[in-house]
Amino acid sequence: MPTAAPILFITGKGGAGKSTVACALAIALARRGDRVLLIEPSGAGSIAAFPTAALGGEPTTVAANLDAVQLRPRRLLEDYFSGLLKLPALARRLLSSTTFNAVTSAAPGVSEFLILDRLETYSRSRRYDRLIVDGPATGHALQLLRAPFQLAAIASSGPLHAPLRRLTETLRRPARASVAFVSICEEMSIAESIEARGAVADLGISVERPLLNRCAEHRFSRDEVHQIEALPHEHPLVRAALLHIAAQQRSAAFASTLKKAFGSATFPLRESEGDATNGEAIAEMGSSLLRGLRL
Repeated sequence: MPTAAPILFITGKGGAGKSTVACALAIALARRGDRVLLIEPSGAGSIAAFPTAALGGEPTTVAANLDAVQLRPRRLLEDYFSGLLKLPALARRLLSSTTFNAVTSAAPGVSEFLILDRLETYSRSRRYDRLIVDGPATGHALQLLRAPFQLAAIASSGPLHAPLRRLTETLRRPARASVAFVSICEEMSIAESIEARGAVADLGISVERPLLNRCAEHRFSRDEVHQIEALPHEHPLVRAALLHIAAQQRSAAFASTLKKAFGSATFPLRESEGDATNGEAIAEMGSSLLRGLRL
């Protein structure tokens, strides 16, 4: 087992299916025998595939080889400063201070640093083989990943210097951290992933091949397309086939755009594979993702 578990961040435009992808990967890895921790870093809601699981601030077992946790920034803040100050009475006094709470709430990057610091702790705990982060939507994910680099430029000394240096080193090691972007066949989703991919690469963080969700199945060859287009369009079956051909061509065009921007082949996910309510569909999706991302 490695000394630290690799961390995979899953992000994308809201509604692209990133949570389903994260859950599918976590389930597939766990079924393969890896010890996995699935993390929802904002504590905003339940993780997609486990809506009834009572998840809290500590990892909870939700399936064989699979733990899940929801991180809550306030709890992380209390834990971090309690550990830093050592004296419980002093920590309680500080954490109850209105001024302290106002400063920490306003200070940019504090919550993000605490989340990443906790991920690093889980990664080095030797309890897990891999961490899957059901990350926030693209803009907030970039804010999360940028935070330690921005804070490191300010905190050149003091108690945060060493952990910030460790975090930036972790994020820049491909064997320790990477980001996977999930898009759907829509202009805005594709454009957002491409722009965010550039920002993540500029930070020096490894980017996985792009994932394109809700792709139309490739049912018709080029010759078959020509044959169908030559048929009378009034027939209902021909109209249905033409609609699918249009969706098929649209999916192919978006996949090509992502491939060019990312420099690696796009991995397509079919409509049926994104059904978050179907446990077997999620498991199937996870198996194909393991092959596609080579995890």
